Amino acid sequence: MNKDKLIKYFDLYSQGSYEEAINSCFTEEASFWNTRIALCGRQKIIDWLNASHVGYLEKLSPVNFIIDSKGAAIELEQEFHATEDMSHFFIRPMKKGEIFKTRGISLFLKFEDGKICSSKEYRWLYKCDPKLFMT
Repeated sequence: MNKDKLIKYFDLYSQGSYEEAINSCFTEEASFWNTRIALCGRQKIIDWLNASHVGYLEKLSPVNFIIDSKGAAIELEQEFHATEDMSHFFIRPMKKGEIFKTRGISLFLKFEDGKICSSKEYRWLYKCDPKLFMT
């Protein structure tokens, strides 16, 4: 895994191509953890991403990278693009066409055989006023 492959992963993810992104970049039994879920296995990750992103696309943009052959630490910016009205959205309600931007995401990856075997995401968003992260 290298920086170019990770940028390709973020591009696929940001297009909503979760199956292609995960299958091309994650090991079969990869672990995936964020502030809402903990999963193990590519198919479980793909299924959760498809189910949890109904009504919006999530664009992830790497701001800073620290990467070597064993893993990476990445600072991310995030944009949520509402594709329908969402009164149930986990941050706040959004109207179709609305874009909500956040900062304050740290992603820690471990690599095995050139692929991601562990992904851990940390967000400040759940413990602070979301207005602090708007750009």
